[in-house]
Amino acid sequence: MRLRGQRRRRSVGIFNLNWGALGGGEKRSLVLAAHLGLSRRVVVFSPSPLERQKLEGYFDVELGNVEFNVLGPRVDDESRIRACNLDVLVNNSYGSELFCPVARGIYMCMFPHDWPGVVPGHGKGGSHFGLGSSRRSPPTGTALDTWRVVTANSRFTRDWIRRKWGRRATVVYSPCDSVESGGLKEKLILNVGRFVADSPREHPKRQDVLVRAFRDMTWLHDAGWELHLAGSVQPDAASADYVAGLVGTAAGFPVHFHFDAPLPSLRDLYRRAAIYWHATGFGYPAEEFPFKQEHFGQTVVEAMSAGAVPVVYDAGGPRETVQEGVTGYRFSDPAGLALQTQRLVRDPELRCRIARAALHATTRFSRAAFVSRVERLVDAV
Repeated sequence: MRLRGQRRRRSVGIFNLNWGALGGGEKRSLVLAAHLGLSRRVVVFSPSPLERQKLEGYFDVELGNVEFNVLGPRVDDESRIRACNLDVLVNNSYGSELFCPVARGIYMCMFPHDWPGVVPGHGKGGSHFGLGSSRRSPPTGTALDTWRVVTANSRFTRDWIRRKWGRRATVVYSPCDSVESGGLKEKLILNVGRFVADSPREHPKRQDVLVRAFRDMTWLHDAGWELHLAGSVQPDAASADYVAGLVGTAAGFPVHFHFDAPLPSLRDLYRRAAIYWHATGFGYPAEEFPFKQEHFGQTVVEAMSAGAVPVVYDAGGPRETVQEGVTGYRFSDPAGLALQTQRLVRDPELRCRIARAALHATTRFSRAAFVSRVERLVDAV
């Protein structure tokens, strides 16, 4: 019971149906929940029970002030959320077509999917945008119109929201951890990303491209360089086959895999790595297959914060975060990847200079910058 004169504590809900991925979207959800929970009532919605302790360790967040609400299968999500009497709902679930069940809603878009009732713009993309959520509201209106604010995780995503949905979006970069460099770098090239098989619903991280490219760079092996690949493994048979193929391709070469590595081990890899490779989107022309690109690229920024020089595929979000020749390099094909890597390997002074510039450039992608931007949006709506 509130005493007279006391203001009701504002409440915010965070909706996400994709917790099994343990990816960037889930990190966004929990970093935001942990911060807002310090001053507001926060409810996180999920389709099945979540392991609080596991999530805290995996994403380095404290969730003691956060409520978890399990929607369950075949449940009317809108009615269940409405019953929580929220002031604001943040929808951070990729592909969601939920009608906003509260008066004020923020739809955080990681990339625009094909949404029934929303007329596409003039851009290409067709079915390559992926499919929507399986939880669909009755077609009694355009659900997108029920959300007051739409955000984009990059300028790349913002432009495709305009082309695909005809909506203006506010750019809110995803929260990236600052991983301080641990001193001297090793002859280690790193890639971090989910191991997932290619499919119409997924944008694979293309570890296969990196393994094959590294296998052919015999001069790197002779110089003592190693390739390390880390990330969670998507729990499906196709992804298991994909991983088995990667391991087979890498056999006999200085390639090391770190499947489902805990956060301390992952940060240790970032600190040791001198170079960071990223190939998401390779093989898919960005204009025709925008969904297949890296829409932002948290791991690229986190590697930069640890002093690893990024060499990234020249498309999508990494084109925004990596300034060519200043904070890293970009490539369009394996030959370009080899050329840029060779440049960094043969010139340690250049590598150190770019690493310092990359580290300085990461401040605008910090957790603090993310929660501050979203908090202003929550207050504004």
